[in-house]
Amino acid sequence: MLKKIVALVAVTLVITVALLAWSLTAEQLATPEGTPEVAQAQPNPPAELRLSILKAGYMESQEAFSFRGGEFKPFISGMAAVLVQHPLGDILIDTGFGKDVDKHYKTIPLLMQMLAAYTKEKPAADKATWRSLCAPDRS
Repeated sequence: MLKKIVALVAVTLVITVALLAWSLTAEQLATPEGTPEVAQAQPNPPAELRLSILKAGYMESQEAFSFRGGEFKPFISGMAAVLVQHPLGDILIDTGFGKDVDKHYKTIPLLMQMLAAYTKEKPAADKATWRSLCAPDRS
């Protein structure tokens, strides 16, 4: 009976590892037939328009755990935000770490915590940070 259980666990482990390895292989995404051409508008931004990239930290992991088809070598993912400064108002597109990243990190699964590390910088959503870094003097 014990031999059957050990054999079943071994087979299950081999299948699990094989499926995991398969899930990390690169794959070409299919493009639907007859995809229409999309007309693009010609940009005409105002002269006062400014774009700024604000660093908010970075994640360190292995390529294989970051994107499909990646290798087992170090990979750094930048966490950043884009600040669009327009005469009609500013827009902050924030994809960086927030002020509560330490609390958030403790809630992610243990496996993810073991496979990745992070380094935080000032949150981009902190207006004092982005205004002092890149906002022009509008006085």
